[in-house]
Amino acid sequence: MIQNSKTLFLTFCMLSTYVVQAQKYFPGRNEFGFCLGVSNYHGDLAREIVPAESKFMAAAFYQRHINEWASLRYQLSYGRISGSDQNYPEVYANRNLNFYSDIIEGAITLEYNFLPFGLNPNLRWATPYVFAGIGMFYFNPKTKYNNEPIELRDLGTEGQGLNGTKKYNLFQPAIPLGIGIKFTNGKVTSGLELGFRKTFTDYLDDVKGDYPDYNLMLNERGELAATLSHRYLQNISNIEIVEEGKMRGDPNLNDWYFFLNFRLGFRIFNPPCNDNFSF
Repeated sequence: MIQNSKTLFLTFCMLSTYVVQAQKYFPGRNEFGFCLGVSNYHGDLAREIVPAESKFMAAAFYQRHINEWASLRYQLSYGRISGSDQNYPEVYANRNLNFYSDIIEGAITLEYNFLPFGLNPNLRWATPYVFAGIGMFYFNPKTKYNNEPIELRDLGTEGQGLNGTKKYNLFQPAIPLGIGIKFTNGKVTSGLELGFRKTFTDYLDDVKGDYPDYNLMLNERGELAATLSHRYLQNISNIEIVEEGKMRGDPNLNDWYFFLNFRLGFRIFNPPCNDNFSF
């Protein structure tokens, strides 16, 4: 019993010393900050990144530094994405589709540093890094019609909600992936970051599959829904209505969205430790 007590006491002393030293040399485990930048997307209305469609994004984050190499980040982000067939006049302009959507995302990511990024407030350093994680986001694609914003999901522009089909969910999972470089003067971190979001939906832009039956849309949903599902009718007069089942979007192309941003963080440091401690 006495031997066990001594062992427990020595173990407790060793652990206490380790905790004190960890607090002394690595006190800045908690970081709060924000990001500002631009957002964009890739999908049926943007087969490549269109710089002119870049919109404002912002985020707030809390980061927990595990050690010099890794940290967990909890982030709430906002960004707007948009796309238009008018960006491809030689190919898609006659289709005449366009959209914009606000994105609200919550995500948890694991960040890995390529160089040790110390937690010591006296350390000045920089490192490239990568990150990956999981997230959930909300979106709601809209368009302008007669200068009025129109929510596209409720219209079921590809016949969603008709003939037993379901409308898509506005809450979706995403996988955040990205790269960046960051700097610190000890208490403040800053950096530049590019983040990709792999989604599991093809409806960020409300475009995925085939044209619905125009007359069915007209009878069941009204003139606005029929017009916005077959929006080429606004551009071309005396044209035959596209038959149901003709390709409107690419069903094999899931949509992505992107954030390019500057980040600024502030470390929360514990009070200086005293080497003299007691139990």
